[in-house]
Amino acid sequence: MPEITYIGPAREQDYEELMAMLDDVFFLEDELPRRDFLTLLPKLYKKEYRPWENNYILKEDGVIRAAVGMYVYDVQIAGQMARLGGIGNVAVARDSRRSGYMRRTMDAAMEAMAAAGCSFGFLGGQRQRYNYWGFERGGWALRGHFNRSNLRHMPEGKTELKAEPLTDPADLQVIQAAHERDLMHTKHDAAAFLDALHSWDNKPYILRDGKGIAAYFSLDRMSEEIGNLRLLQPERFEEILRALFSLLSSHSYGIAVEAAAWDHEMIACFEKYSESYHPIHSGSYAVLRWANGLSLLMQAQTQLKPLEEGSLVARIHGQCGDETVRIAVEQGQPCVTATTDVPVIELEHLDAVRFFLTPYSSKREEWAVRYPFLNNWLPLPLYWRNYDHV
Repeated sequence: MPEITYIGPAREQDYEELMAMLDDVFFLEDELPRRDFLTLLPKLYKKEYRPWENNYILKEDGVIRAAVGMYVYDVQIAGQMARLGGIGNVAVARDSRRSGYMRRTMDAAMEAMAAAGCSFGFLGGQRQRYNYWGFERGGWALRGHFNRSNLRHMPEGKTELKAEPLTDPADLQVIQAAHERDLMHTKHDAAAFLDALHSWDNKPYILRDGKGIAAYFSLDRMSEEIGNLRLLQPERFEEILRALFSLLSSHSYGIAVEAAAWDHEMIACFEKYSESYHPIHSGSYAVLRWANGLSLLMQAQTQLKPLEEGSLVARIHGQCGDETVRIAVEQGQPCVTATTDVPVIELEHLDAVRFFLTPYSSKREEWAVRYPFLNNWLPLPLYWRNYDHV
């Protein structure tokens, strides 16, 4: 009978075997040209970034049969530092499935996330599958859709903007500075930021003419989709859109763009030009430290709009244990503290993610009848750029 001989962080000598197992699980049946994790996410899997330290593996008779990546980001939210744990490359070898190995490696990764002091965790994956570890759809963004008909109805005009691959260190510094102005953003060493922008097999570009850099964006590996659009000269949006459509084939019908809650200039362009725009969940999140997480996000909310005064005591049966918190706004300033006061509302963990973080929550609507200020406070902003997903 096969025997489990190790569960824990991988070691440097496991690197080649780990990468081969992950590529086999995810990309063996990929369409040509076949992808691999090294080109898909160089920011995580280049050997120089020591990815074995961030992978929790299970070995059977000394051979890696399962792995879960857990990558810790230092992040800034409304000027305050926090930690964010990203889960990726959840993999079980093809001939070891239905053995409980995914559960055991996920448990190890989540324990490491909590031990690292992460306030939030995030991942991409099937919703109910990851509910078991406290992840639920949450956060919000707006997604706008533009098509060629929208372009034809704009005032006629030409643009001198040209797309250039983002390679120059001075240009990269401009884009990183824009990244660091986001209300919430990950921290990146300057030397590694370009690898981050290549995430998901994308190629980073800028649009530039004699007036400087007007926008940053990425093209997918087939050069069919625009992503990660960031406006540096938003007043030139009509030109930017014309330049972007000129890069796509005539068969490409449209461009989809995401805007965070603080992307006010982008949202204004949605309102004026897009065919449609609507709120979406920004990801799947687990909140590991509710008092800390709510405090950070309430502070972020104050930078987006004035908050109404009010107070609410909630008990949350969290993924890492129960927390009773008092959430209050007094004279426009939020305060979230642990308390022994009797709660007025109790929420299971997944309900709490939906209550505080999703664009719509029926439970929140119900409680807002009694506490109308909830309509002003919530949903709280939570969003990370696509190139920071794992």
